[in-house]
Amino acid sequence: MVERVDGLRERKKQATRVALAAAAVRLCLRDGVERVTVDDIAADADVSPRTFFNYFACKEEAIVDESRMRGQRLIKQLGSRPHDEAIADSLRSVMLLLVHDATPETKRWIAEIRMLHQTPSLLPYQLGSYVAMERSLAEVIADRTGTDAERDMYPRLVAGLTIAATRVALSRWLDCEGRAGAACDFVGEALDQVAPAFALPADRPAPVLAGTD
Repeated sequence: MVERVDGLRERKKQATRVALAAAAVRLCLRDGVERVTVDDIAADADVSPRTFFNYFACKEEAIVDESRMRGQRLIKQLGSRPHDEAIADSLRSVMLLLVHDATPETKRWIAEIRMLHQTPSLLPYQLGSYVAMERSLAEVIADRTGTDAERDMYPRLVAGLTIAATRVALSRWLDCEGRAGAACDFVGEALDQVAPAFALPADRPAPVLAGTD
């Protein structure tokens, strides 16, 4: 019974966090980041400002939280890919799926990504989100490739290249206002260009897959 109550409490907390993040993005797209206050976000999500600060230290954290949640979904999806699949193929698949799922080709989505990439006050928080995602991504890559995320450069380099390539591709897509093709096309091309760097170092043996001799 206690576990059920705790589970319900966690789901409610997560729902509140999602509502606050969605309200932050929605209001900032409508009114501009500088004009939106914490009180505005809390009111839109139907909670008190005090409740807001239980989840976020400032409005900027709330605005970029949807990006953080997308990163968490990416990590989960990568962990579920077949272990005998090349890491470059796994990363390409999950990044394209993430972009496809999170990016309907609409003017609203272009405006949201542009806001995240080009608003100076959001950049430190967005970069912080990328660093956290890189760390988590490196841990999964290390597990998949038999490397060590703390000792070896390989998993961190691959994670960093993946995130950097995706960010550059989306920025280039924004420059074209989405007219030159789908976001997936840009991300796929960028990942294809960096994929040769994903090969394991020649002096490291291939990882032993679970269930093999």
